[in-house]
Amino acid sequence: MTFTANARLQLAYVMRQVGPTGVTLLPDWNVCDLAAHVVVRERRVDVLPGLGGVYGPLVRHSEAVRQRYRRLPWEQLLRMVEQGPPRWAPQRWMHVEPINTALNLLEFTIHTQDMVRAHPHLPSPVITEETAHALWKQLRLACHLLYRSCPVGVRLVRTDSAHPTSRTRDSTVINAKKLPANLYQRPHAMNHLPELPLVSVRGQVLELVLHAFGRDQGSNHPHPSQLVQVSYDGSPEALSAYRSYRRGV
Repeated sequence: MTFTANARLQLAYVMRQVGPTGVTLLPDWNVCDLAAHVVVRERRVDVLPGLGGVYGPLVRHSEAVRQRYRRLPWEQLLRMVEQGPPRWAPQRWMHVEPINTALNLLEFTIHTQDMVRAHPHLPSPVITEETAHALWKQLRLACHLLYRSCPVGVRLVRTDSAHPTSRTRDSTVINAKKLPANLYQRPHAMNHLPELPLVSVRGQVLELVLHAFGRDQGSNHPHPSQLVQVSYDGSPEALSAYRSYRRGV
């Protein structure tokens, strides 16, 4: 079984534990809302342009379709999550490796945590070293999109790597095109432009994933900043600019 197939089963398992009316970290979404989102993402190609978009008509269409799926019987909706897209669905190509991992591993892992961290009594699924490595690889690819408008340079650093001296423990410097080359050897030094310092964010890979996708900013939790355990290195000016940046897609 692939990492992503296992992540899908974990997602469905937690959904079943919490139930359709259970809360999530996503504002105004319960577990049924989340399940409907996962299903339409995989079964309705016409909703994809509106997912996470800003163009009103596309967003409204995506939401209307999601609401129709949300009204399906819970067990039917949950089976759709477990089974993934049917053979006739255009998104079936999303199940072909390595595309499946690239598009779905982070998605399923994050949404599982959206439920687990909203229900502290639930145990978090175990992240094996192999899964952590796969998550880290996908995060390093995604972070350039996630931080594309960030006003500072960012380096993500794993603290749970099995090889702490390996270069792959650290992400590349995001927004590196804005930084002078000598900052690669000086992680806390300032750019010659005062608005472009460098910040290092350290944590276990799952914490870095949730942090990069903004789950500690404005989630449905009384203390979002306490949801994710990361630490920061950087000047006060750099940290202030970084914390003002809205992460996620």
